[in-house]
Amino acid sequence: MKLFTQTAIVLALALGVTQASGTSPGASAGSADGPVADGPVAAGPGTDSGPGIAPAEPPIPEDLLLLLGSIEALPTREQLETLLPDAPASRLMQITSSASNTLSPGVRIRAIRALGQLPGSPQLRAALLQLLTHHSAAREGTAVLYLMTAVETLGQVGTVDEVDEVAAFLAHPSRDVRIFAARALRQIAAPSAVAPLREQASRELVEAVKIEILSLIHISEPTRRTPISYAVFCL
Repeated sequence: MKLFTQTAIVLALALGVTQASGTSPGASAGSADGPVADGPVAAGPGTDSGPGIAPAEPPIPEDLLLLLGSIEALPTREQLETLLPDAPASRLMQITSSASNTLSPGVRIRAIRALGQLPGSPQLRAALLQLLTHHSAAREGTAVLYLMTAVETLGQVGTVDEVDEVAAFLAHPSRDVRIFAARALRQIAAPSAVAPLREQASRELVEAVKIEILSLIHISEPTRRTPISYAVFCL
């Protein structure tokens, strides 16, 4: 009887130690699920010591979505700055991003085009270059439309600093992207755009694209900022 009582006391003490340490009887040291991993323990989401849950994006104004849903005209700069008084370019990029993929392709395409309504800035051009990079591998479907629109819009707000990035799309597998790249270089209207246009014209295999490029070469002048149609000429 005395031996039984002593044994019971030892078991009770052992049980109290394991409960105080957060382990269950029979578990290995470190945790109830197994040994502690080497190195620091990663903090879970939402904790102060680790990456928390990303803040929710602010809602897109319904009036803006209505304007972007219209196929008749793009929102004006005044409308954009009124509806998006805080960083309109960033908010339009929010619409074009993959996080907003519940929106229709038409709305997203017009959001990209609406970026061209804003004053050109390094931040805006960097955002468009990011879009070009993201969709550069597009070969078909709506992704090609996003790429074409981003190239077109960069042509509207771009400078001589973006000539090389736009010219790279003269060799894109999509002939439509190549045409839009040529038109964007015309819009930028930098002398440095002429050489890549001539080079692509010399190797272009699709006749329609070649004609388009040839018709644009001699209007890539520093003073030309509006689209004008010219007769095709031979180099």
